[in-house]
Amino acid sequence: MESKPDKFDVLTADVETIQGLLSCGNITSENLVDLYLAQISKHDGFLHAMIETASREILLRQAHDLDTERRAGNIRGPPHGIPIIIKDNIATHPTLGLGTTAGSLALVGSKPRKNATIVDMLVRKGAIILGKSNLSSLTLTFPYVCRRAKAAIGSTDRSRGPEITPPGVFLTGSWEDISVATLDPKIWKLPDTFIKPVPEADQQALKDITEAYNAIRAKAKRFVENVPLTTVEAFNYNGENRADMKPLLNDYLKGLEESKEVVHDNQDFFIQTQEQSLTAEQYEKTLEHLRSISRDHGIDRILREFDVDVIIGPADSFITSLATGSGYPVAGMPLSYLDFNGRPLGVAALAGKNQDAALVKLMSAWEATFPKRKPPPQLVE
Repeated sequence: MESKPDKFDVLTADVETIQGLLSCGNITSENLVDLYLAQISKHDGFLHAMIETASREILLRQAHDLDTERRAGNIRGPPHGIPIIIKDNIATHPTLGLGTTAGSLALVGSKPRKNATIVDMLVRKGAIILGKSNLSSLTLTFPYVCRRAKAAIGSTDRSRGPEITPPGVFLTGSWEDISVATLDPKIWKLPDTFIKPVPEADQQALKDITEAYNAIRAKAKRFVENVPLTTVEAFNYNGENRADMKPLLNDYLKGLEESKEVVHDNQDFFIQTQEQSLTAEQYEKTLEHLRSISRDHGIDRILREFDVDVIIGPADSFITSLATGSGYPVAGMPLSYLDFNGRPLGVAALAGKNQDAALVKLMSAWEATFPKRKPPPQLVE
């Protein structure tokens, strides 16, 4: 490995900064691979953020080839030569040196027949798939298609709209033509069964989110607070709120090239899913109810009645379930860290069907308004 480049902060450098350094030869993709692997090795014993990283040999071979292409003047796209982490419910073919477990022991050793669409897109554009990030076991969205993000890829509903205009067109950094609705942070929060309540942490979260709302209020084209977006309790239909899990899970398992049968103590979810006995008619009615609640009576109703482009609420809530239920795009924006334990605090934003561009524009305005992102306090030396 070459010496560590000057003026490169592995904790804060974004894609744009990294591409600039790569373009002018201040750093190579091989450098980046070793820098990020070292960072993972240093901190992941505490964070447990990664399920797996590809072997250094595979990663350096990919990086070397991409460095060679760069020197020849062939730049595949914005992520050319940049290591990317993806969530482990996004399928990767074994040739990338990574498994796909969805965070479940039952899928350890399974081999998807092909990459998820988003993985193929990233590889074609020159990204290096560094590794797979951790997640709750069997997150309810499966790895067929996933939307793009800046330096790591998470998951969303499997539906997808058409390709949009290149994102750079919407990076205006302005709120002038963005109309915003916000969700009440006193209502939109995870229940105590998900996150143990800590009064000082709850107070800080409420304060930081309220201050962020006020900052947006002063800049947005239109601002409506505390809109009555339907909550996930309305998803239930005859006691069922995950009717599509069984067919999705079975379709995914059938598509595996190879899967080892792993029996473990915590497979109640698998068993409960397979014991579902909905008829085709019941399944369609349940799914229709979910779509209707999350779309017609949920996101679409708020966007229409309040004449707004996006809905913003606390990320530590079930706001993302509305995105999953509707199949509409969702974006996350960082805000602060809790003084109590350093846990990151942020907000999430919903937009209408195929309105990815609205979220790109929103994220650009967010980054232009709020302080530059800082590394987690635990990692600052």
